[in-house]
Amino acid sequence: MTALKEQWQQAREQRQAELQQRREQLMQQLADITQQRQEREIATATDLQNFVADLQSEVSQTRFQNQKDLADLQSEVLAMAADVQASLIEIRQDRQVWSTTLMDQLSADAEALRQTVNQFLSETAHIRREQAADLHAQLRSNRQAQVDDVAAFRQSLQTSLAALKVFRQQLSESVWGLMGTPVASATSTSYTAVSAKPQTVSVTKAPQGKTPREKAPTEKAKAEALAALKTPLTKAEQTIFDHLQESDGLKVIEIEQALLLQRLQTIDALRALQQRGLVIQKERRYYAA
Repeated sequence: MTALKEQWQQAREQRQAELQQRREQLMQQLADITQQRQEREIATATDLQNFVADLQSEVSQTRFQNQKDLADLQSEVLAMAADVQASLIEIRQDRQVWSTTLMDQLSADAEALRQTVNQFLSETAHIRREQAADLHAQLRSNRQAQVDDVAAFRQSLQTSLAALKVFRQQLSESVWGLMGTPVASATSTSYTAVSAKPQTVSVTKAPQGKTPREKAPTEKAKAEALAALKTPLTKAEQTIFDHLQESDGLKVIEIEQALLLQRLQTIDALRALQQRGLVIQKERRYYAA
């Protein structure tokens, strides 16, 4: 029992010794770790301080450089502003000089142009007066020539009338003889003058107590009229006739514009409608009959 207790006591002391040893080792390790950490903290703090110092130095240098660059830039801007101001002053002066020169040149050109225009107008007026004088002379000459032609034509006409009276008297004597001349006779005389000369003279006489009668329409004319009435209207004729019925008289140009027809087509249709008796014409206007 005592031996077992001693053995247990020895084992306990041994375990305590081992535990103490482990505790010392652990404390030593903790001390080493703490020292290493402190050394690292010191080194880190030193590095951080050095970095901060370097950064502050770089910031100071950069700020100084920026201030220097800004000062240089401001001086350049001031120099450029002075150059621009000087250039503007020179440009204003040059503009004034150019304006004066141009105004003088424009005044000289305007005066030269005015003189040229006045000279041209005077020459034109002189030429116009000469042309007017020539034209008046030519008109007087033409008028005198026309007067001479009219006088000659009148003389020729009087001669022709005298010859016609003689011919009429001779014809009357040859037809009726000397025993009685008709009291009243229908005479129609037509003259056609071209180039101031008489052309054709036609004389028609009717016996006393008799009047000329109009010829009765022949069978052929009646047949043509009936055929025209039986023939249906063309499209253009029907359109024009309907349009005239709806209006109060129209001219040819108004019919063309209203119905979009050609002049020849419109005239042909109006003539056909007049022949049929469907359209009448009064003073250049056409009306539906």
